[in-house]
Amino acid sequence: MQGYGRKNVLWHNPSQATPERNILDLAKTSGLHVENYRALGGHIGFSQIPPVILDRVPVIISMIRDPLTRALSLYGHVTTRADHPLYAKMAGLSLFEALKIQRFRRLVDGQQLNYLCGKNDASSVRPSLQNYTYIIGKQEKSEQFFEALSQQLDLDRQVDGDDPRVNVSAVDYKARIQNQEQFDAAFELLKTLNEQESVFYNSFDEVLVSIPKQQQA
Repeated sequence: MQGYGRKNVLWHNPSQATPERNILDLAKTSGLHVENYRALGGHIGFSQIPPVILDRVPVIISMIRDPLTRALSLYGHVTTRADHPLYAKMAGLSLFEALKIQRFRRLVDGQQLNYLCGKNDASSVRPSLQNYTYIIGKQEKSEQFFEALSQQLDLDRQVDGDDPRVNVSAVDYKARIQNQEQFDAAFELLKTLNEQESVFYNSFDEVLVSIPKQQQA
């Protein structure tokens, strides 16, 4: 939004999407034309992107996070935010207990790979995206990610690094979780659930950039 201007970006928020701002309904929404925007995005998996967008061969951009750190952070977020849909079920539960709740377990079971390629399979990410230029960064390496975006999309850098106010958990959340009974068992389960996601996360160092051969000329 800073690089292209807010009016040139269509951002989809699944909890607030209206017919006028719903990327999933793009093809059938009267008056909403993909060519009116420089960038479209939101909490949408690659397999959900409408053909009307993919037909324009977009650059696919995503940022992922270390899967185990993400799982702990999500648990801390859900159990301390009364406005979260799962708060009523998970408030007061340990991580080990929370992992027995199917809806929460789905959120920490290869969810980032599901967004990238539609399945919890590290080997499917690159083949699924092979026809597109894609830029995949790591939250832990956000400076390098923004630099790659700047270079690949010819965008001026207007901010340096992450906004520290976004998606911030309490500073002591990890220590509080690690002191729980059965934490070790819960963490081993998380490692099993996120085995494929960890394989993909560790398959590149800072930023994964791929440009199809036919677009490299």
